[in-house]
Amino acid sequence: MNFDPASLTDSRIHQAFTYWDSLRNGREIPARADIDPSEIIRILPFVLLVDVCYDPMDFRIRLAGTDIVERFGQEITGCRLQDIDLDGKHEQVFREYCLTVEQRQPLLFTEEFRRHDGKYMNYVRLLCPLSRNGDRIDMLFGVQVPQPGLPDTRTPAAP
Repeated sequence: MNFDPASLTDSRIHQAFTYWDSLRNGREIPARADIDPSEIIRILPFVLLVDVCYDPMDFRIRLAGTDIVERFGQEITGCRLQDIDLDGKHEQVFREYCLTVEQRQPLLFTEEFRRHDGKYMNYVRLLCPLSRNGDRIDMLFGVQVPQPGLPDTRTPAAP
């Protein structure tokens, strides 16, 4: 893992990791069917479920929590990763999703960028693999929470 679970300071990220870890029940990777939304009500606004597509590798947002949708200013459920305004960070974010699939373990990422519409984005994202058959990663579960810190004071990009 690229983080020590004990060092997670954001309670939402910690809860998501702890929940995912509890679903393993002795297995390497839990399945999507193991997730019960009623058990994670407090973090649902920050939850991401992402389909992993192969041949070619791609990612489609299956579910984006209400906080994520509000911060992006648009519904991203159903969108492919490349269709979301990440201001030129598509390759980097795509590699992060791929890395989670390849390493078959939870990974933590921090993103900071200004979208094409001038909106400043700053968040931490935890991605955890899911597998129906215990072998092939077919979905990612995670949370995406606003990065703590001072609000952005930079001038928005010109339209």
